[in-house]
Amino acid sequence: MGSFVYGRSYLANPQALAIDPVALPLHGDRLFETASDQGCFGVVSDAIPDDWGRYVIDRRHGKQDFPVGYLLHSLDDRVGNLSFSAHDAERPPLRRESAPLPGLGLLDDALRIVVGLEAGQSIPPELEDRIMLNTAMGGARPKLTMAHDGAQWLAKLPSRRDDPEIPAARLEAAMLDLASRCGIGTVQARVVSLDGGDVLLVGRFDRTLIASEAHPSGWARDAYLSARSVFASRPTVQAYSFAGSYPRLARELGRYSSHPLNDRHDLFRRMVFNCATSNTDDHDRNHGFIADPNASPGTYRLAPAFDLVPRIHGTSRRFQALAIGDGGHAPGIDNIMSSHAAFDLTKAAALGIVGDVQAAVVDQWRHCLEDQGLSALAIRRLARCFEPLPAMAAKDVGG
Repeated sequence: MGSFVYGRSYLANPQALAIDPVALPLHGDRLFETASDQGCFGVVSDAIPDDWGRYVIDRRHGKQDFPVGYLLHSLDDRVGNLSFSAHDAERPPLRRESAPLPGLGLLDDALRIVVGLEAGQSIPPELEDRIMLNTAMGGARPKLTMAHDGAQWLAKLPSRRDDPEIPAARLEAAMLDLASRCGIGTVQARVVSLDGGDVLLVGRFDRTLIASEAHPSGWARDAYLSARSVFASRPTVQAYSFAGSYPRLARELGRYSSHPLNDRHDLFRRMVFNCATSNTDDHDRNHGFIADPNASPGTYRLAPAFDLVPRIHGTSRRFQALAIGDGGHAPGIDNIMSSHAAFDLTKAAALGIVGDVQAAVVDQWRHCLEDQGLSALAIRRLARCFEPLPAMAAKDVGG
């Protein structure tokens, strides 16, 4: 069981915001408790490292028995605007951004560290303080937060687990390009080629360069919630709903989003895109919500799409990580259309989005891969990821 309470000094601050306006509202000195996720509230779980960060922390500090151990050992460059410290309120956590962030010139050294860590080696002492790998962000890929061209970027570094025939950085960049051609708002991305491999730079939408007394580091941090946290904000629903779903996420938008109708429509388009491109890694931590700076404090918008990577499956059948409709996780048009009402879409409007996305994917996927320099062999291997979705049954087309 985990417990949380807002400090009185925080509650007395006129600028105080709830770290989760639904699950953890600002209600005086109320004590909140949760038994889920080893006693971690969703917004806290968002900040806890995943596979790569945990591996690095295990190498440096030994295996942690509790998620908070990983939280306190991870660098302070996690997603969102929360910082953590084992000390009292008089000794706030050290902000990573108080030191200069690395730039492009240190990527070669970062690759050296990753190669060594994956081989079971320690970080060279001369690089320990110069290169601080991002251990706080989710996912299994090695990462580094860096500054470049007046923005913060997450550098996704190559790994020995990558498929040698399909460059991961170029594939992800191509899919982000394809998504934007399908009318989906995505993170910024660019590929940097080094001797050790390609690096994908992904623009951080939760960081903004700003000069003010309130942000002495120069970087403003925006609040962030993953879809997993949104699902967890209803513990009574979580108790009987093991897996999240796109329709459920669309309904939850009414409690968080400043523009729920637009965000529901955008979420439907992303769902169709993920189905049409075999992105079956569309789990609840690969969807998120970012604080809306143009609306009332404590309200959010659907964050730009990220981690859009097709998966080559060994069978002809595939399933999305989040459920889609009455047919569960199967990415067919019938199943997609069965849930259109949850997204506040008429059948005609939903069919229009399905048709537009499917047509753009079929027409553009090869061009996007070629533009990123993927080989003919890689394109042949990926071709079946973009096969048209099964047509809607004739009896369901009308109405």
